[in-house]
Amino acid sequence: MQEYTLEILMQRVQKLEREIRRWRRCGAVALTGVTAALLMGQAPPPPVPKVVEAQRFVLRDESGDARAVLAVGPDGTVGLGLHDKGGTARAWLSLGPQGSPTFALFDKAAKPRATLRLWPDGVPRLALNDKDGGVIWSAP
Repeated sequence: MQEYTLEILMQRVQKLEREIRRWRRCGAVALTGVTAALLMGQAPPPPVPKVVEAQRFVLRDESGDARAVLAVGPDGTVGLGLHDKGGTARAWLSLGPQGSPTFALFDKAAKPRATLRLWPDGVPRLALNDKDGGVIWSAP
C-alpha cells in the first residue's frame, strides 16, 4: 500500500482545486452564453413604419426579377407597371402630369395591344392595336 505524505496530499488537493476552478469557469461561460441566447431571442420585433417614402418602388420575385414597379417620372407622371417572369412590362396604369389616367396592356413583345385613356377634358379613348403596334380600332 502506498503511503501518502503530507506533500503528496497537498499536491493532490491543489490539482483537484485547479480542476474545480476550471469546471466553474466553463460552467459560468456556458451559463452566460445560454442566457445571452435566450435574451437575444426575446427581443421585440422592430416597429412597422407608418409611412414609407420613395420616388420608386420595385417589387422583385425570388429570383430577383422585377415584377412590379411603382414610380414617379421626372415630368410628374405616376405609374404602376406589372411585369411577367421575363421582365417584360405587360400592364401599365399611370396618371399623367395633367391628371389624365391611362391603362395599357402589352403583349409578350412589349407592344401595346389595348389602351384606355381619359383625356384632361374628360373625353375617354379606347384603342386596340395589332401585333406590330398599329391601331386597328379606336374610339373616339
